[in-house]
Amino acid sequence: MSKAEDFAYQKYPQSKKGVLYDLARNSIIQGYRQAEEDLKLTWRDIALIETISKEFIKNNTTPMTDQDYYQEVLKQFNERRNK
Repeated sequence: MSKAEDFAYQKYPQSKKGVLYDLARNSIIQGYRQAEEDLKLTWRDIALIETISKEFIKNNTTPMTDQDYYQEVLKQFNERRNK
């Protein structure tokens, strides 16, 4: 069973019968799958991450941990991804 189906059956167990429950489960599964597709990284996303990373390294002179660096690159990626 997929993650989408697991989630749908947690919300609307198979023991609940009827057209409305089937419709609700199917809607959850379709929405979940669409969200997974929408969130997949593309080669363009990777190129943008690389660009942001290079720009950040070039312009930042403040020492920081790896975690802080990656969080900043991720933040900028999320801001710029949908523009």
